[in-house]
Amino acid sequence: MARDRAGELGLDEAYYRSRLVELGEQLRLRRQELGIASQHGMAEKVGVDQSTISRVETGRIPRVPVVLDAIAKGYRVDARYL
Repeated sequence: MARDRAGELGLDEAYYRSRLVELGEQLRLRRQELGIASQHGMAEKVGVDQSTISRVETGRIPRVPVVLDAIAKGYRVDARYL
């Protein structure tokens, strides 16, 4: 899936994966800044499963447009940041 998305964007797959991991780390830190200690707590706030938050924060899920807006609102960041 990451390979397909990287190709769609004209990016090297390794670079794309590293950016997903970096973004996930930034979102994890942002969640903690907001005082939300657990992925479960963020999942409830965003309206997705805890496993989705886990995959986003560990860079194992590509940026899926369907959940981007909800995640951006939950983490209080602009969707373009994602």
